[in-house]
Amino acid sequence: MALRKKVTAVGNSAAIVLSRDLLQLLDLEIGSEVELSVTDKTLVVRSAREAERAERVKAAADRVFERRRGLLKKLAEGAGGEEPASRTRRG
Repeated sequence: MALRKKVTAVGNSAAIVLSRDLLQLLDLEIGSEVELSVTDKTLVVRSAREAERAERVKAAADRVFERRRGLLKKLAEGAGGEEPASRTRRG
């Protein structure tokens, strides 16, 4: 869904007004904290709760990858090799 909004002046700052429907889609309400980031001149808005959750998930995944580094390396090295003998075709 793409919406067009105008940037409006608010004192010495600028604002984009978010409709009630858009707030509901984002699971936000008046007073909610948001995290803003810019990627390739694209503004990304997400709730601070979602940003914190994403950081916790990333930290947990990093811990798992760190603990299983050796196993993951062995799996990666085996992925490009020959098939196990039990899977080779016999003609």
